[in-house]
Amino acid sequence: MMIDCPQEQLGAVFKNLKQNENNFKVYLKKDVPEYFHFSNHPLISPILIIADPGWSLQKGKLKTLVYGAVSKGNHGYDNFHLDMHGIFYAAGPSFKKEYRCGTIWNIDIYPLLCKILGIFPRQNIDGKFERIGFILKN
Repeated sequence: MMIDCPQEQLGAVFKNLKQNENNFKVYLKKDVPEYFHFSNHPLISPILIIADPGWSLQKGKLKTLVYGAVSKGNHGYDNFHLDMHGIFYAAGPSFKKEYRCGTIWNIDIYPLLCKILGIFPRQNIDGKFERIGFILKN
């Protein structure tokens, strides 16, 4: 969640949120952990709140949430939490057979596919073939 407020109220708003930090983390834009890649764009607000896994942030008045209520989706969690990791399956002539590995980054799949297809990936991406190429046959 991004919080905008008048510059003169920024310190007070941040302090209040930080003092009430519970099931979420509050950051000034400049202090967002680098691995989020979420602090250098002019449209990012000066205060960011990141919910802990299992919790959601909601704009507006508080209301009672019903257990089992259908969510329309959510995002923005800390990808360092193991619960945020997905499962990646790959099969075909380019991949090692019955090979298991640890976590891979979704952003690295694009350069992997480019390598397999023999095309050059765009240069302005965060993905790196070097982090995922080990799943290919030699």
